[in-house]
Amino acid sequence: MNEIKENPLLMLPRPLVEALFISANHEAERVKKRIIYLEKKLKDIQGLIKPIKIQGTRQGRVLVADGSRPKGASERMGSDFSIYAAGCMIFDGKEAIVEDYKGGSISGVEDLRCLSILDRVLMAYTERKLALEAFMKYKPDLIILDGPFFYFRGKCRLIHDITLESEYFKKGLDIVNETKDITLKLMKTGRAMCIIKRSVIRAIDGWLLFNKGEDSCIGVRDKYILSKIMPSNTFWGYKALLDNDPVIYSIAYRLAQIQNRTLKKASKELIDKAIEYRDQEYRKNLKIEFKELPKTERYYVRYSNSAPPFEIEVVEGSNVETFIEYFTDFYNPATGLPYPIDLIDQNVRLPEGTTTAFTEEVEAMLIKDKLFTNKVAVSDYFKYLNPQKKELV
Repeated sequence: MNEIKENPLLMLPRPLVEALFISANHEAERVKKRIIYLEKKLKDIQGLIKPIKIQGTRQGRVLVADGSRPKGASERMGSDFSIYAAGCMIFDGKEAIVEDYKGGSISGVEDLRCLSILDRVLMAYTERKLALEAFMKYKPDLIILDGPFFYFRGKCRLIHDITLESEYFKKGLDIVNETKDITLKLMKTGRAMCIIKRSVIRAIDGWLLFNKGEDSCIGVRDKYILSKIMPSNTFWGYKALLDNDPVIYSIAYRLAQIQNRTLKKASKELIDKAIEYRDQEYRKNLKIEFKELPKTERYYVRYSNSAPPFEIEVVEGSNVETFIEYFTDFYNPATGLPYPIDLIDQNVRLPEGTTTAFTEEVEAMLIKDKLFTNKVAVSDYFKYLNPQKKELV
């Protein structure tokens, strides 16, 4: 029997509850006006986007890999602790025939932001390594990865010079390079498809801004636009509309918003700035020139009207239609995603409190260690950084 939880807003002091409910009413009115506006704007661009019907159903051997990590670290007086998990499954048709899981931890990094970046890259390294090893052994028809190929690159430059206490990696850059190299090997198989569940790019608005002017822009993420246009059992590729990488249009749109510029026609200068911004991201974070990477393409796929479409990334030239036919009758109606990605996500997801429990286990092991007699020092080391509350991460 599911426990009915009380509305957490009602647990706050009464004046705060009243203030937030008044604010909620204002937000509801604001959102109502925005929805009406968006419905009108979307009618103006429906003719630009022509989804393609998925023709068939296919069965074969599918490999899926995913990772998980908590939103924060366990912050103790002596050190911060963070953990990660990764897993890999192989399906033969709809039957799972192979499962493999690995987990790890990291601590002793002074900068909490760098600890989080290292944890993310270690997770990516572990999930990609599991995927590559399974591919080499079982030769699946398709490899599914969670997130874009190089999702782990963000702010990696901050960890390049961090010294690590690891048997395999001496510096943060070593992990970054190894994760990059494994990802490139997966891309070169020609069988990898990345599923991007949290799509945030605004490439359609970027294209509208440059080709039709600011007034034509919708002002929302592409995922929302396509959820209103794409019917079930269809797919659509950005290359049908855009003459450039959708990420470039999305960056350019963001740069235009920052600069608060009104563009009545295409601006090559802004596109060039977007390209340079992207190239610098790879140059600084991954120590590689973007032009050296395999070219990729992005699509949206929708299996069910009860769930929004999802974005995918594949290497240019991949047989996208073949890839997505594996899941026309093997997807989760609740999420709209292929069942394998939902199942591996469920298996590796770290529940709330996992990091705290892990850290307490480390402390308990030291307290039980008969060769380490200074138990007071152990207790002091593991005291919560914020004594007002017991964290749950």
